[in-house]
Amino acid sequence: MKRFPGVSFIVVTFVFIFALVGSTAQAKPCLHCRTELPERARFCLTCGQACQQLQPELIPSSKHSLAPLKRLSPKAKETLLVLFSPVDDFGRIVNTGVYSNIVGGFPEFKITFGNGYGQYQRVRSRLPEELQILGDTFVRKAKILSEIVGFLRSMRMDSSYKDALVLYYGYVLTLNNAVIQKIRESGPFSAQDLVDLRRRVANIENRTQRYEVTAKFLKIGKETVKKGSVLVVFEVKGKHALVLNMGETASGQPIEGWVSLEALKNRTTWTSNSESYF
Repeated sequence: MKRFPGVSFIVVTFVFIFALVGSTAQAKPCLHCRTELPERARFCLTCGQACQQLQPELIPSSKHSLAPLKRLSPKAKETLLVLFSPVDDFGRIVNTGVYSNIVGGFPEFKITFGNGYGQYQRVRSRLPEELQILGDTFVRKAKILSEIVGFLRSMRMDSSYKDALVLYYGYVLTLNNAVIQKIRESGPFSAQDLVDLRRRVANIENRTQRYEVTAKFLKIGKETVKKGSVLVVFEVKGKHALVLNMGETASGQPIEGWVSLEALKNRTTWTSNSESYF
């Protein structure tokens, strides 16, 4: 997949989420609290037991009651990252752009993601806010990856709109990956850290919204798009914006280039306030 200038990124529909949650792949139970764990988990997200000490054959039967949990594991972030590591793994496959690997690897991704998603949903309400944001961001990322698989399967290989979608979804993944990386690298979050994190997440929707050409035409670099064309803005630098046309083109290649902010404001639905998102 094409990379954006100055941006690095690792690269499902909502209908797929229910299928993922309903996965029936094997998971091992925690000896202490009986929470189901993914195959590669090193700690239980709920009680904190090290998985090396877990022995499934020694799990008590369901007739035995368990003491209520009073706290979450201090290893919760580490375990959450392991739970959702299949999302990053499949993102790397998608990023190669090899169609056979992407489509061939999707069924296994649905199963492994479903295992982690199921456990996350069971404990989400007891996680600190930054880890809820981390888990929710992984779920959004998985949804996007599934949408990419969907349009790769259904659209012609020579479609410029398909290529534009690849660029657009790569950009959306970039913004979500930045949130994941911020939480991955940070220690305990202060009240102000959480305010900044919420703002960053909310701004993803602002930065990925689409704009419509309202004038007869708009020049994007050396190319011209007509009234009604849909655009996405990737970057604002000085008095110009890097813009992508979300549509089919005569050349068969997506139209991407720089446009002045004045032209965007006068010839599209872009407003002065839109600049603040960047």
